[in-house]
Amino acid sequence: MTLQPSVIALQALSILVLLSLGWGAFWAWRILEGWDPESPSERQLRLEQRAWLVSAVVSRTCLAQGLSLALFLHTADSLHRILPGAMCAAGSLNANAYGYPALLMKAGNGMLCGLWLILNRADRLAESFPLLRSRCRMLLGMLPLAAFEFELQWDYFRNLAADGPVSCCDALFNAEGRSVLAWVASLPVVPLEISFFAAMALTLAAGVHVLLRRQGASLFGWAGLAVFPLTIASLIAFVFPYLYELPTHHCPFCILQREYAYIGYAIYAGLLGGTLAAAGALVLSRCAGLPGLEGIVPRMQARLVAVGLLAYGLLTAIVTYAVLFSNLVLVEG
Repeated sequence: MTLQPSVIALQALSILVLLSLGWGAFWAWRILEGWDPESPSERQLRLEQRAWLVSAVVSRTCLAQGLSLALFLHTADSLHRILPGAMCAAGSLNANAYGYPALLMKAGNGMLCGLWLILNRADRLAESFPLLRSRCRMLLGMLPLAAFEFELQWDYFRNLAADGPVSCCDALFNAEGRSVLAWVASLPVVPLEISFFAAMALTLAAGVHVLLRRQGASLFGWAGLAVFPLTIASLIAFVFPYLYELPTHHCPFCILQREYAYIGYAIYAGLLGGTLAAAGALVLSRCAGLPGLEGIVPRMQARLVAVGLLAYGLLTAIVTYAVLFSNLVLVEG
């Protein structure tokens, strides 16, 4: 399986990301050791120049990490054609013990990269680099996580075999099963629908309040983080069945396929984009009191909230369309 073109491209991209983070982490360590903004020495000047270069390189690396997540999903979905029993990425990822851990690590590292980009942007807008040490420490923590992700991804592709059947979404997301996913798929539809739309309305209202009053960004951040697990449960329990128009089909991966106009990518972009914006606004709230960031943080928070509103608005629009216009009826009356 490691000789598939998409697998080779993904592995090459992941190696590039890992090498770039390794280079950035090396200089992050050097900067932490020698950084002295009060010093006029030539060493400090070189460190400042190197800090700008690290910022530029790692920023592009973080964007590549996001691309790597999308490519991993696309590759896993394409591999179902050569794995007996697999119908989508659910079966491909379930083909061995490394698939789902690799996906979760990629998603988690992608969120960390997004937060690093937000902090990097705020720090570069300030003249005194008040977040430089925080960014460097964060970069040092991101490197081993990226290495672990690459190891999981390598083990996943290396241990794929097309000589035996695999369990796919019908078995994994069957509401009559005993797994956690099966329990989520079996959650009652009406209470979950009410909870989802109420929570999303509160989150959107909190975002509008931030834009109008320029305060309350922390509330939007916490609301956005709280709505994440509720949205995951709602997607599996009732949104996907509405979109598939099959009451027993809860798979979160079939929705990425052409038969459903690739709408799954829009759903996950809205969910992850909104969550990242909310987390970014919340993290920046902790930095608002630092020298040089007094005016920068509120402006960036407002922009993040605007992005979050667009992302959550897109997600809510898709869910609303699914509930109102699907030919499937899950709720009588």
